Amino acid sequence: MTHRYWILGVLAVLAGGFTARPAAATDQDTFNRLIAKVAPTFTAAPGQRFKPTVACACLGSGPATAGFVVTDGSGNIVCGIPQFDASGTVSGYAFCDNFAAL
Repeated sequence: MTHRYWILGVLAVLAGGFTARPAAATDQDTFNRLIAKVAPTFTAAPGQRFKPTVACACLGSGPATAGFVVTDGSGNIVCGIPQFDASGTVSGYAFCDNFAAL
């Protein structure tokens, strides 16, 4: 008798799992995931892993400067231009808002 109730319990749990559907992502959720993927939020924390995802070029007078697309602390999408020290480690950043993604 106990085995029968155990099987009924398992079947009830499985039926509940199959009928429960996750909430569908909204269009805004899909867009926000895209921006988070290609323009991650920039934080200048010491020891932060340098992981650019999309290259960009700052436009203006003179030759274009290469950088990477990033979201600044205000939520603006900008092109971040890394500066490196003699050992090749990122030592600072400059930002421009007139850029083209590459």
